[in-house]
Amino acid sequence: MKRKSLERDAPAKKLTLRAYRRYEGKYGYRQLQLFLQQDDGVWMNHKKVLRLMQELGIQSRVRWKRRY
Repeated sequence: MKRKSLERDAPAKKLTLRAYRRYEGKYGYRQLQLFLQQDDGVWMNHKKVLRLMQELGIQSRVRWKRRY
């Protein structure tokens, strides 16, 4: 019997994408993991957040550091 092709990570993807959009794509997987725990009360491993972000094709915006 074959496994059903259910998307196991669909709710997690939705939460990750919502957090990414809430913070306008400024933050990477480490910060998003902390925001998911703070805002939504959802604990998710940082490796899982990274994998979901890669599957969704989203990245944080890299900002230039200011040199004085």
